[in-house]
Amino acid sequence: MSGADEVQLVPELIPEPLWRLSAKRALARNVWNAIRARALKEAADTCATCGTVVPGGRYMVCDEMWSYDEDLGVATLVGFRILCPACDKARHFGLAGLIDRAELALDQLAAVNGIDLAAARRLQRNAGRDWVRRSALAWTIKVDPALLEAWPALEVLVGARGVPGEGRERL
Repeated sequence: MSGADEVQLVPELIPEPLWRLSAKRALARNVWNAIRARALKEAADTCATCGTVVPGGRYMVCDEMWSYDEDLGVATLVGFRILCPACDKARHFGLAGLIDRAELALDQLAAVNGIDLAAARRLQRNAGRDWVRRSALAWTIKVDPALLEAWPALEVLVGARGVPGEGRERL
């Protein structure tokens, strides 16, 4: 593997101020279930990173994809994708550690990306550094206009703010 652009599965830790500020938590259950159902259908019940197929999508995770503009303090919801539980734990390895799945998450990160454990740990360390830096910032949430058009209920997230220290209070 020669470059980060070849990485299929990138670990990412949600900045602390944004903990619990998600589409899944903000939307009515029926709306979230509709988003997940559409994502599963578009993905053909297939994990976006490892290719695992689970007919019917049982246990598959609808992953929220965010972009972060640290200069402006804006977190933008840009899409949804389907991940198998193993890839979801590898992506959000901090949570995996809390439920005693850290080694499995690391193994999955290495396997999916075709890298050794040392390289997988480097990816995690980089994500950890991003988390520390991003967790010190206040954030305002935006939603990609195409997502808002498809799912107007996502408007509930627009303008929500996350301030350092508040994420822990929401847990």
